[in-house]
Amino acid sequence: MIRFKLNKPFWVAYFLVFLVLLGIQQEGFSAEKIYGEGTPFAYTNAQNLSEKLTVGHFEKTGQMHYSRFAPGVIKLKDGRVLVFGGQQDTHSADFRIGEKRPMRAEIYDPKTGQYSLTGDVAVGRVDYGYDLLKDGRVIIAGGQIGMKTLSEIEVYDPKSEKFSVVAQLRVPRKGPNVKTLPNGKVLIIGGNMYEKTAELFDPETNKIELLKSEMSEWRRIVNAIVLGDGRVFVCGASHFAPVTDIFDYRDLKFKPVAPMLDNRLSTMIVQLTTGEVLIAGGLLNLDPTKPTYFKTIYTSLIYNPKNNEWRYSKSLIKLPAAEGNSVLLDNGKVLIGGVGDKIPYLKPEFTSLQLYDPKMDTIEALGYMKVRYYNPKFIKLNNGNVLIVGKSTDKNTAFDTEIYVPN
Repeated sequence: MIRFKLNKPFWVAYFLVFLVLLGIQQEGFSAEKIYGEGTPFAYTNAQNLSEKLTVGHFEKTGQMHYSRFAPGVIKLKDGRVLVFGGQQDTHSADFRIGEKRPMRAEIYDPKTGQYSLTGDVAVGRVDYGYDLLKDGRVIIAGGQIGMKTLSEIEVYDPKSEKFSVVAQLRVPRKGPNVKTLPNGKVLIIGGNMYEKTAELFDPETNKIELLKSEMSEWRRIVNAIVLGDGRVFVCGASHFAPVTDIFDYRDLKFKPVAPMLDNRLSTMIVQLTTGEVLIAGGLLNLDPTKPTYFKTIYTSLIYNPKNNEWRYSKSLIKLPAAEGNSVLLDNGKVLIGGVGDKIPYLKPEFTSLQLYDPKMDTIEALGYMKVRYYNPKFIKLNNGNVLIVGKSTDKNTAFDTEIYVPN
């Protein structure tokens, strides 16, 4: 008789996955549905799907001056879009090592559909956090150069077109989440392994303080969004603990709320017009002994801040979606875009595009984008159209950007 001897880490991983699946099944989903039933669409059909969008269409727009992998993209107060940072080399196994960082930033003008060069970033970096300040400037914090984690905080001023280092984080952070609060101050959270701390930056005085209150659990990859009442909703995978926190800017405290129904990362997050929060798709780690062993999740979660309750969307993600972006359209629907389920996800095959309707609680597959992006950024322009910016894996479209027109 052949006997198999399984080590302890294996049984721990098996037990954790079993608990996650049990929770899903109690909500009416089977194991096949959370992970998907194989490949939902053949990759050979991707081009046909993208050419037959049932809702909206693509329009080609201007080319960037630099090919950028995981850039910072943010809409300025005047409606133009700032694109900065990132890196140019996608051929290395780890994009954080030996990368070529474009120092020059550029601005997209929706009126002309063209990009123009602006100032140089003060610090060339990847894996940073950023947000728009109340006064119209842009804050950039943390990040990484090679294997060095950064603490520099710099600010871009659209009037002078200059980037300037204004402060240093108390804790160097790679991959932090940066959120501007209603009072104008900036919350900087997460980043790093085992980091539960947060910092508060005052753009008027350029002073930074390490907050006494901490997140309930550390998060290397942080999902955060400012709710309608100004509080900050924080979630994301945390060492197999699906914890959720809300930060109140009035008392500067994190408070744990109802945990997620599963523990996912690399999700798309957006607040709906109802005030609820949509957590779409993402990845689930199937084996804690293998940090890079992920599987695409086909479900979406919805959190209600009013009653502090989670629920699963009745509709499943139709196309693999992780390491992407989402944006709330003017019609109240949510455009979701993410990399297909080729794992490791540094080599995406196609970028999926789908539409979530909150009223019907349904997700419609629109197809795959014509340009193969990694981690595309969606920016809703003032006219309601969506600018799509990201690093293409095809050298022939490396500088291309697109406009998605909803109607």
